[in-house]
Amino acid sequence: MKNRINRTLAIAFVALLTTGCESIPLSLETPGVTVTSFRALPGSSLAPQFEIGLKIDNPNPIPLSINGISYAVSLEGESVVTGLTQEVSPIERYGSGEVTITAAPDLASTVRVITGLLGGRKDSVNYALEAELDVGR
Repeated sequence: MKNRINRTLAIAFVALLTTGCESIPLSLETPGVTVTSFRALPGSSLAPQFEIGLKIDNPNPIPLSINGISYAVSLEGESVVTGLTQEVSPIERYGSGEVTITAAPDLASTVRVITGLLGGRKDSVNYALEAELDVGR
C-alpha cells in the first residue's frame, strides 16, 4: 500500500513539474524585418498597387509561426500605405524567410507627400516601414 502511495505521489509530482514548465514564459528575441524590394505592379486601376518584399530574421531557438503582419509605410513622415496579411510561412529557428505583401496607397496622403516633394528641392526622400508580427503566445 505504501509503495502504491509513493508511486502515485511520484507520478503527480512529475505531472506537476511538466505542466509547471509549460507556464514558464519563454524569453524571445525580437525578429528583424527589412525591406528587400518595393515595386509598382502593372494595372489599369486608378489606385496603383505595390508589391513589397520583406525579409524576416528569426534569432530564436524555436520556429516562428506568424499568424499575421500589420504594416505601415511612411514617406516624409506621412503614412501612405497600411495593410494586413495573414499569408506567412513559419520561419525556422535561427533562420530567415521572405514575405511578399501587396499594398495600395492612401491617395490623399500620397498627394500631400508628392505636393510637398514638388514644392521643395530634395536629394533624398525619408521613408519608414513599421511592421508588427503576430506570433500568438
